[in-house]
Amino acid sequence: MLERAAFVLMFGQFEKAVNSKFEEAVDARIGNPDWNGRRGWDTPSLKGNKVPFDTKLAMVLDSRSPSFRRILQTYAIRNHCAHGGTTNAVGSIDALEAELYRWYSELRS
Repeated sequence: MLERAAFVLMFGQFEKAVNSKFEEAVDARIGNPDWNGRRGWDTPSLKGNKVPFDTKLAMVLDSRSPSFRRILQTYAIRNHCAHGGTTNAVGSIDALEAELYRWYSELRS
């Protein structure tokens, strides 16, 4: 049970980093006076707290990268655990830590 709690907390910190990079990207793009630079970024769907995690992730990480798919798989496990699920294995916490740091280094704002 403790490993699931650690898993959820650790991934939560990564989520926070994705949110931060996403906000940096939105702020940088919508402040651009040139429409070509802000095109698609100043839409109301990218503002507020209702933007889904996978959308935020796609805006700060290449959705064709191997990491993107793996992050979404890990996010699904996180959701399962956070909502009381106990059937999905969380794997090694040490391995998760290494992956989270690697994924963080790939994020771009």
